[in-house]
Amino acid sequence: MRIPAGTLGILLFTTAIAVTISMFANFENFGYQSYGDRIIMQIIYIFFAFFFGTYLIYFGFLPVLLTVLQKIKRISYSGLNMFSFKYLKNRMKHNTSVLWFVTELSTLALMLLTVCYFGYQLIYDNYHAEYPFALTANSDTADDVRNIINDSKTQVKKEYHSNIKITLVSTLDTSGHILVQRPASFMSYSEYMKLPDKIRQNNPYINPHQFMRIGFGNNETFGFSEEKVEWHVKNAKKIVTRKNGSSFPYGGGMYAGSLMIVPDAYYHKLSTKATDTFYGWYFKHGDKLSKKQVKKLDRLRNAYMISVNAKSNLNDSEFTIKKYSSMDQSPNNYIQSGFVRQESAKRHLNQIVGFFIFMIAIFSIALLIALGSVLTLRILLRDDHEWRQLKTLKKIGVSNQEIRGIVRSENALTFIIPLVFALMQSYALILLADNGWNSLKYEFMWIFAGYVILYGIIGIITYLISWRSVKRRIN
Repeated sequence: MRIPAGTLGILLFTTAIAVTISMFANFENFGYQSYGDRIIMQIIYIFFAFFFGTYLIYFGFLPVLLTVLQKIKRISYSGLNMFSFKYLKNRMKHNTSVLWFVTELSTLALMLLTVCYFGYQLIYDNYHAEYPFALTANSDTADDVRNIINDSKTQVKKEYHSNIKITLVSTLDTSGHILVQRPASFMSYSEYMKLPDKIRQNNPYINPHQFMRIGFGNNETFGFSEEKVEWHVKNAKKIVTRKNGSSFPYGGGMYAGSLMIVPDAYYHKLSTKATDTFYGWYFKHGDKLSKKQVKKLDRLRNAYMISVNAKSNLNDSEFTIKKYSSMDQSPNNYIQSGFVRQESAKRHLNQIVGFFIFMIAIFSIALLIALGSVLTLRILLRDDHEWRQLKTLKKIGVSNQEIRGIVRSENALTFIIPLVFALMQSYALILLADNGWNSLKYEFMWIFAGYVILYGIIGIITYLISWRSVKRRIN
């Protein structure tokens, strides 16, 4: 019974790992969309295989493994192994359900801690990428915004500005088959490099001769991407790049379309009548705008509209800059924002998400401590037969130090086995939420290190208490 069960458990566990590896290989080769028809069934199988495979390994494989080792004379006749293998095998059989229960809940706690922290980091990074400055404005509204800032007695920590050019480009639509003409912004490499490092760090590195697209739509990325992007630019050289970013300088809300970071030479040769300048401010302790000032600022929200008159040939197409009108909602009109203010919202978001993370962390840590206590209780609880085994060893002349070694082996086996299986399961399942660039590996490494330290402390305390109890009973 135990041999077939153990074999099935190993088969389920290893196939779950193999399916996880296969999923990521297919993600890299074909992407999530083309692979989405099978992903749900595979995820269900992974959870099922890990859940029941672990129990069957505990129930069948580990006791059988100890039995096999016990029959190998070179191992079983070494020191106290003749006694310890039989004792540990019986303890393993009695503790199967407890070990499985602790393993699965430990996996859950590790996943909660890691994914929760990752979620907080992802929200923060995406929000920071969308609103990198406390307040941003374009050239049409910059003077008015600056006057409002001065009137509010807000302390400006740093002010940045960057020049951009706007022209028409032809790119694929969301279907990936139809070319669509739309406005796009261009920023020179030199202007881009003047921005703070924390704005550029969420985009891939580029040298002065490379292009990088930062955009919306079907090519939108949450980090680095190697997807090929082709832009036909009006009256300019076609751009082909695999550098894709997600962090807009001055925030995505300030752009009527996508943004391309281009070499200085390309930027200066780009012929267009539409130019703009974006401004960004950092404040000390946030802005001090009153409700009246915020209401006055809201009137500057939409600076102008870019109206596209598309032709069959991109070079024949035209676009015009006109005053914003809420009544003119043509699909060929693109709105240029006058300002974006998100300092207060960012603080509230950090507070809300931080509190949520704190609660999840407290719950997960409490769960891990409780599970460690369950193992401690299970080790301390021995039935009459197990006590007789230890007393018999004492009667036949086994020293306290040697019996202590058996207790130490039992304690280590009880704590290390759930630790190892929880690590393998949680890491494989956490990879399902890993997006490649913003990896969970470092977060998981630190969290699991804390988990090992926590269980190590509980294990040492359990060992000391267990040995003290055994010593008192056998002497």
